[in-house]
Amino acid sequence: MYLNYKTQEELRELRSSGCTESEVAAFEQYHAKVEALILQIERTFADVRLGDGIGLWLAHGLDDHRFGSTLDGLDALDEREDWRELTDDELNHCESSLSFFDAKGMRFHLPAFMRLDLRDRFHCGGLDFRLSSLNENRRKPFQHFTSEEKACVADYIELKLETDDFEYEEVALRQAIKEFWRPSS
Repeated sequence: MYLNYKTQEELRELRSSGCTESEVAAFEQYHAKVEALILQIERTFADVRLGDGIGLWLAHGLDDHRFGSTLDGLDALDEREDWRELTDDELNHCESSLSFFDAKGMRFHLPAFMRLDLRDRFHCGGLDFRLSSLNENRRKPFQHFTSEEKACVADYIELKLETDDFEYEEVALRQAIKEFWRPSS
């Protein structure tokens, strides 16, 4: 069965729509795991600040092939203190920013994108690609992650692997967990 995040209201609707109790229970169990992981993400990345890293709107400008003075002012739009303040709309609008963050920008923004994805609100996808097949060059955006933060990303990947979302990327994601996100396991 394909599992995805359901709000409490959606879970009530499932019950009244004729889903079996075992199907509803599976969604409830997944919902509980998602909520627990979101709390873990929020705790683990709570003190991460963007500092002088590349922010969401500046990275989006880089994706739009802006340069020089056309980038002026974009960094003023960037949230720098609390990644939890980023809205679903901002993250979805600037999803391509994932390709343009420096290491500080990735560490600041990835938890927001993971939380958005866990709640099934990320309209673009692509996190699986970012988090797998990590050759030396593709590891650079993650160079400032602590071991606790990496383990949290591994937990995110493992939970997502319980769904059918990443079935085609499963081998690459499991390898990334073993070699990079949680190398001791």
